[in-house]
Amino acid sequence: MAARTTEPEGERYPNPKLEDEEVPEGYEDEEDSEDEEGEREDEENYCYRIERLAKQLDDAVMLKPWEVFIQPVETQASTMNREDFHSRFRSFLNGLTPNSQEPTPEILDGLFRRAVQAEKEYLAWDKTVMAVKSQKFRRSLEYVREELHRFVSVRKMFIKRYSRKAPEWMSPWERLWVEAFDELEEEIEAQLRGTQHHLEDLTQFATLGRTDIASHMLLLCRPSIKALIAQTHLSRTPVVAVAAFAYASRLMPLKDDANDAKGRYMNKVKARLSRAAASKARLNVLGFHLQSGAMMLA
Repeated sequence: MAARTTEPEGERYPNPKLEDEEVPEGYEDEEDSEDEEGEREDEENYCYRIERLAKQLDDAVMLKPWEVFIQPVETQASTMNREDFHSRFRSFLNGLTPNSQEPTPEILDGLFRRAVQAEKEYLAWDKTVMAVKSQKFRRSLEYVREELHRFVSVRKMFIKRYSRKAPEWMSPWERLWVEAFDELEEEIEAQLRGTQHHLEDLTQFATLGRTDIASHMLLLCRPSIKALIAQTHLSRTPVVAVAAFAYASRLMPLKDDANDAKGRYMNKVKARLSRAAASKARLNVLGFHLQSGAMMLA
């Protein structure tokens, strides 16, 4: 019997079929190109969020709750009628001032324009109050508070554990990565804290009733009214003009059946203006006007 030969460990006989088989033309090139494309994709995706933030830093997305919940004045639609305003203003002055000293149509038009603006401001405030009382607002404030608490906790833990004692050879890495992380932390916390503060300020808007808002609106209109009547007989009794404005613009109702209705009405106007001027909420009203784009007419 012929002796059996053994194959040395680790060696195999050549396969003629494999040796004779030709690799399709372009196969190796396609494989190499796929690997190179994958590497390029990895390079493009590596830290792409950081790169995107750096490129868009000037126009980065910021938290602006006032754009969401404060209703702009210019989008409100006034329902005030010019002729009705003129008629009501004159009727209030009837018996209080001589007919020859009534405001001119030009002055009445100026008062009407301010009344229209006041109505829009009132409507914007009313809708802002509804927005602040909405579920969307409550959920937003809850989310911001939760995120700020969580983020501050994580940051405190990181600062406590990381004492900045990197070996010298790691200093360049620390300056690039860790310091960048610190800067992002500060910015994110600042945005969350500022947003929480602003949302909490907005909750103060909902504490005032519609009567209070009307009083504040009238207080803001008073400088414009005085300026418009400065060259008329009404400048001697500005409270009469302000009361006529409140009546004509329907900012305050008038009980026609009461004794000395107009006199009582003017006393009521003066009392409301005094309370509004002394109110702690005045700053909230002014803040609303600035953020809603209201025209602070002189």
